[in-house]
Formats: sequence, structure tokens, C-alpha cells
Amino acid sequence: MGTGGVSGSPAGIVASLVQEEPYWWALDELLAELDLQLARGSDPNQLLLLACRRLEAIFGYPIVVLRGTGRVAGEVPLLVAGSAAGALSEQQPPMLPWPQWQQERIGTALALRVRFDRELEAVLHVFAREREGFTSGELDALSVLARRMAVLLRVGSDQRWLRLQSAALAGAANAIFITDPEGSILWVNRAFAKMTGYDSGEVLGDNPRILNSGLHDRPFFSAVWQTINSGQVWEGEVVERHRDGHLYTVHQTITPILEDGVVSHFIAIHEDVTERKQLLTELYEARDRALDAARLRTQFLANMSHEVRTPMNGVLGMLELLADTPLSAEQRHYLSVARRSARALLDSLNEVLDYSQLEAVGVRLEATDVDLYDLLDEVVETMAGVAGERRLELYYRLLPGCPGRVRLDPTRLKQVLTNLVSNALKFTEQGGVAIRGIGQGGQLRFEVEDSGCGIPELALARIFEAFQQVDGSTTRRHGGTGLGLAICRQLVQRMGGEIGVESRIGEGSRFHFTVAWEPPLTESALPCKRHRVVLAEARPLLAEAMTDLLTVLGCEVEQIDRAAPLLTWQEGEGHPLLLLAERLADMDSTAELATQLAVGGARVAWIAPPGTSSIPPGPIHQLHRPLTRAQLQGALGEGEAGWTVMGPELRGRVLVAEDHPVNQQVTVAMLHRLGVVAEVVADGQAAVEQAANGFSLILMDSQMPVLDGQEAARRIRAAEAAAGRPPIPIIALTAHTHLDEAQLWRAAGMDGLLTKPLTLAALRQVLVRYLPTVATADERPGLYLDPRAVAQLEAIGSDAAITVLDTWLADAPGRLELLLRCYHAGDKAATARVAHTLKGSCAAVGLTDPARLLGELEQRIGDEDPLDSAQLIARITRLMGAAQGELLRLRQRFEG
Repeated sequence: MGTGGVSGSPAGIVASLVQEEPYWWALDELLAELDLQLARGSDPNQLLLLACRRLEAIFGYPIVVLRGTGRVAGEVPLLVAGSAAGALSEQQPPMLPWPQWQQERIGTALALRVRFDRELEAVLHVFAREREGFTSGELDALSVLARRMAVLLRVGSDQRWLRLQSAALAGAANAIFITDPEGSILWVNRAFAKMTGYDSGEVLGDNPRILNSGLHDRPFFSAVWQTINSGQVWEGEVVERHRDGHLYTVHQTITPILEDGVVSHFIAIHEDVTERKQLLTELYEARDRALDAARLRTQFLANMSHEVRTPMNGVLGMLELLADTPLSAEQRHYLSVARRSARALLDSLNEVLDYSQLEAVGVRLEATDVDLYDLLDEVVETMAGVAGERRLELYYRLLPGCPGRVRLDPTRLKQVLTNLVSNALKFTEQGGVAIRGIGQGGQLRFEVEDSGCGIPELALARIFEAFQQVDGSTTRRHGGTGLGLAICRQLVQRMGGEIGVESRIGEGSRFHFTVAWEPPLTESALPCKRHRVVLAEARPLLAEAMTDLLTVLGCEVEQIDRAAPLLTWQEGEGHPLLLLAERLADMDSTAELATQLAVGGARVAWIAPPGTSSIPPGPIHQLHRPLTRAQLQGALGEGEAGWTVMGPELRGRVLVAEDHPVNQQVTVAMLHRLGVVAEVVADGQAAVEQAANGFSLILMDSQMPVLDGQEAARRIRAAEAAAGRPPIPIIALTAHTHLDEAQLWRAAGMDGLLTKPLTLAALRQVLVRYLPTVATADERPGLYLDPRAVAQLEAIGSDAAITVLDTWLADAPGRLELLLRCYHAGDKAATARVAHTLKGSCAAVGLTDPARLLGELEQRIGDEDPLDSAQLIARITRLMGAAQGELLRLRQRFEG
């Protein structure tokens, strides 16, 4: 081998080698010693240290560093491979700059790559003091030494990892054992003895069958053996028997070891899961007990709901019927208190049942397309009565960026908003409540803000917990169960949002929540006709809310806050609508102004104060706070909202299947009040027997003797199918409020459901849908005319009938105007006299509903409750307007 070397300069390879000292002899001795020690099985790491120290002695430099890949432990300094120094490779920078070389009197630096199977294990840096090169023999010896070090590194690393792995297996918490291909145990760890009770000496050479519990059959073990012999891992639970005889359960994993494609060993790992199985069993049993308790509780609450709602149906039903009869002022006051108390009791019951149902069966969401304006209209209309009684403002706004139409669960969203608004009204004495909708990325944010008393800071942290109240003392002013906000939180979280509150004592509260939404599948069709509106409203927040609604309806809005511009009002081009608030900045009451403007030919819509329905005389459209988009549509002439149009006369026979005597009386009385003939049976079997006797509708109670409502409905449907009869509409009457109640009744063949306590409005809505009416299918629905009066007009001949109708059409508007003047003047006696006269006039031409309301006004005008009389006046005014149209159509019929 020729000579070569490395120069003392880091720039390149040294051209000549200095051969003053024969270092290669010492290197050759070191190689021989390393080979001998390695053959004897010495620790490779100790041999590496030996090599490093010998190199220090040979070359005279005190620091000889082996910089490796991190595999070697011990005293050998290590660094990530690749940080080599020297001039043999131009791609690697020198380890020390040249000035430091001179200072340390380093003449030569050599970097050798230490490789094993072409993989870089480390880089060996050799520094020589006061040298300018290495001889060829030294270079050869160093190259061989580098190869030896690579072997030492790899063997030392492998042995170290083997020792670590062996220690890990031996000390593992799970039992581990190794078998040969026939299943004889070759090795077990310490945990095996602890788990099984067998020492390693007892089981070596034995078969794992010593652990067989006898609870697994032969096919089980055959399947395991077939899996692992095919080279696949088997995993599962096995019951084993301890040496002392007790049973325990393990999760077992058996891994086959393959050599040249043939199974050479099996490694089995056993994890004792006995306690876990026992815990799971106890948890399952506890879960089952909890589910049984929840089911029993839900059943109890359902029964309680039925038992409470049944008498409540009698109470509220009879009170509603009683309110429609002549009463003194004192009696009407007592009635009003009783109705409010009954409704409060029903609200508390509903909260308890709603919370219990949500806990028992969770929240099921149904996504449908929702117009948020319609939904918020329903919310404020629902709470209008409470806001009116407390003389509080209630309004809503959808702020810019908030979508008007979305896809989500409207029932749940309305439930949350209604709960929050009800709570806000309850704790607010003056001012009002505002609802705001805000677009927030992929979510909707709603805020319900009030001007109430505020919430103490300590109560804010627990206000959304069940049965928690701001004031839990026995002297608290506001009632409630403390469940409303807990229900809201559950619903909001289920709808993918969060709920929170901000409040300060004396400054009101703001509840806010978010819900997820999706784009709607259909678009809404709003009126596209343009309108000009002059909005006279002094309160900025209310003005902004009304302007938003009018803008959505396609209006061009001009806002004013004073009456002065209206005092000299003259009709301009476009005939705008004057939307007049009840008071302005410079006028406490605008009622007289509204009358003057209306008489002068202006289109006036007057907004009545909360809690009153009084209306100024004249052709004025009346709006009631809280205002809704539907009301404004009516004022613009784009809909029927705000005007009362009575439906056609109902006819047909209704079968009432109800076992409770009070409910029988309530239901039959309401049906008679609505002009429908009713017959009663007291059990489901009787309903099945009577169903084929010419009834147009069946109202079926849920819980009855002999047969319950669902079974009775199923038998009626089966009998109809067998006889080929068309199905009779069946409506369930139920006091239950389960979330899935409607689905159960539909499955039994029902067409709908009415929840007790019944109301006249809900009952009439069902009757109108399912019962035949006097009006034919091609007739336009309108005000009901008594057919007997129409027949009498037909009997006297067309000319005489036209004369009667012309007389009424000419006389009635004047009498209505006189009635309004007397009423607003406070002349009760004169109002009663005019009402009596107008009642007879209406009855003569078959206007049954106006005649009935005029009769009620005649009786009630002396009462001390002005609200009822004002409501009657408003209803009469609207009905009389509709009556003129009906009589004009009747006149045209006589002319034709």
C-alpha cells in the first residue's frame, strides 16, 4: 500500500506524509487486542472506551472523540452523525478553525466514517499533536479500526436493546410466556407466576392447558389454534383457572413468530381483566337500574300529567266557557284571577314534565325550513298577553347579516326563546324586553335583553342549573320551578350552541345563545309591491325595529318622532300609510290626531299601547303591541293579519270517547258553543261499536276502561277496512305530553292530537279542518250568514230582499259610527241602546256573529273592566266591515 496523508491545512489533502513515528505498530496491537476481547464476549461499549483511550496515548492529543448517531451509551461522548472535521471531505467543515489549531499545536485532523453494512454509525475524529500527516500504514490501521468500531457499535447497541427488551418483558405487569410450535412453554416472566400461581420451574416444558377453566369448548380452542398456525394474531377473552382453583378472566393476545415463513414460536400476553369485567358488570347493572328508574319516573310523570291535566282541563275549560257569559265586574275580576292562577299552575307543570322528558329520552331534533320572522312573530304573540298585563314593550330585530330564512328545528328554537322572554318579562317592572337575531358565521346568535332588576353576581354561575333560582327564599316575589333555564341549556347544547348571561343589579340582564343552522331548501315569497310609510314613533329602539320589519316587506320608510309634521298633513303622491304610535315626543296621546287624519282621507294605522285595545273612532286600522311582521302586512293590505273573518258554519256529528265526567262536560259544552252536535261514550269498546253510526269526527281519549284510545283506534281502522268504509277522522285527546306521543297515536291510525286542557281556539281549528261546512267548496270563506235568514229573504222575493239589504247597508255604518262615538265618550247607557238596535238589525239579515257580539257588549258595557268592552268594540268593528262585503255579495246574487 502506498503512502498518503492529510495536511495540517483544512483546505485539502496533504501531498506528503511524515513518517517520523511508527504509530501504525501501536494501532496494529490495538486491533489485535480488540479482536481478541470481542471473541471472548467482552462488553462492546467497554472495548470502544478502550480504543478511545489507546488513541489518545498513541497520538498524544488529550481529546479523542467518537461522535456517533446516539446508539452508544456510557462514557463515550456522542453527537449526531455528520458533524465530521478534517480535510478528507470538502463537503464537511473542519471541526476547529485554523487559529485554534495553531494554539492547540494540532498538526493534523483526520475524520473517518464508521460504517456497518453501508450505514453510517459514527464519525471518528483523530487529532495528532505537532504532526503534518499520517503514514500509509497508520491510515490503513485507522481504516481497519473504524470498521472494528462499527462492529462494536452495532453489537453493543443490539445487546443493549436486547437487555432492555428482556428486562421489560420480565418486569411487565401482564403475564407473558413463549412456547415452541407444539405449545410447550419455553419461558415465562414474573407476572405469569403472580397471575397463575405457577412458578416458572413448574411450567417450563408444560402446555398452557394447565390453565384450562373448562368453560370453553373444543371448537373454541380449535379456532384459536387454526388462526395462530396460519400466522395470524389471535386476540380475545379467555376464562382461566388459577392453581388454587379460582377462576379469572384474561384478555389474551397470541402472536406467532415466523422464520422463513414457518412458525417457530408463539408469544402469549395475558392481561387480567377480572376486576374490570366485574366493574363493567356492576356499571351495566347500575345503568339498567338507572334506566328502569328513569322509565318508572317517566311513567309516573306521564300518569301524573294525566291526573293533573284531567282536572285542569275541567278548570280551564269551564273558566273559558264562563268568560263567554254575562258577568258582573266583580265576577269577571274573580274569573280573571282564577284563569291566571290556573295558567300559572299549568306552566309550572309543563316545565317539570319538559325537564323530566329531556333527561329521560334526550332531545330529538327535526330540521325544517324556517322563516325567522314568522317564528319570532309567534314568540312575541305568545308572550303578548303577559307583556300587555305588565304594560311592557316587547319587540324583536334581525340585525344586518342575520339570515331571514334558515333550516333548523323551529320547535326547539321557539321553546328556548319563549322561555327566555317569559323569564325576562317576569323580572321586569318597567321598560321592556328586546329580542335580537345576529348572524355569526355558521351559527345564529340570539339575545334577549330586559330592563329588569338584574341578577346578583353569585347567582350567575349557577343560574342554568336545575332547580336553581335567583331568589330561592320563601319570601321571593317571583314564582317558578327553577327549571326553565336548565331546559334552555340542554336544548341549546343539543342544537350545537352555547348559552350565557350578562347582568348587573339594577341594570337588567342579557341572555344570549347560539344555534347551528343550514341553508334552507326553499325560499320564502314575500310581497314585492312597494309601499311608502311614514312612521311616527318617538322611541328610537322601537322605531328601528319597526323600520327593519317594514323594509323587509318592501317599504320605503320615513321616520318622524313628533306630531307637528302631521298637524298640517296633506296627501301627497303615492298615498302613503301613516303608522302612528300612541304617543310622540310632543304629544302624549295621538288618538284624536289619528281620527282627524283618517277623517281627512289619510290611510292611518294606529298602534295601541300595550295592554289595551281601545281604538280611536273613524276608518283606522288598529295595530297592537308587540308588533309583528304579520300585523304590518295586514296594515299594508298584503294579508289578512289584524282583521277578524269568521269561518263558515260547521256541521256534522262528533263522537266523544271520554270516561271522565268533567272532561265530558267540558268537551261537549265547547262543541255545542261551536255549533256542533256531540254524543258521548265512556269507554273505548263503546267507541268501536258506535263508530259506524254516521259520525263525521271522533275525539278519542287516551286512557279509558275496557279499551284504551290507541287500541280502540286500531280496531276502528280494521273494521273500516273490512267493511270498505272510508276512514273517519280520529283526533286523540290526551293529557300526556311525551315527546313521542304524536308518533304513537299516528301509529294507531289517528289523524291528529289535541292536548288537554282544551281551548275553544284549538278545538275549532280541528273542527274546521275535518268537519263539513254549510259553505260549498267553490264559495269564498267569509262571514257566516244564518241560512234561515237567507231563506226568509228568498221567500219575500228578490226585489224585497234587495230593498232590505240596501236599507241595512245604508243604515248600519251610521249606527256603527254612533256606537263608537258613544263608547269613546263614556256614555254607557247610550252605547247599550245603540248596540241593542244594531244587534236586531244584524240578526234580521242573518249576521249571527255580529249580533251575538253586540248582545254581549250590551250586557257588559256596565262592567268596570274596560278591557273586555274595548276588545268587543274592536271585534264588532272588524266584523261589521266584513259584513258589508258579505251582504253586497248576497245582493248581487238576488240581482242575478
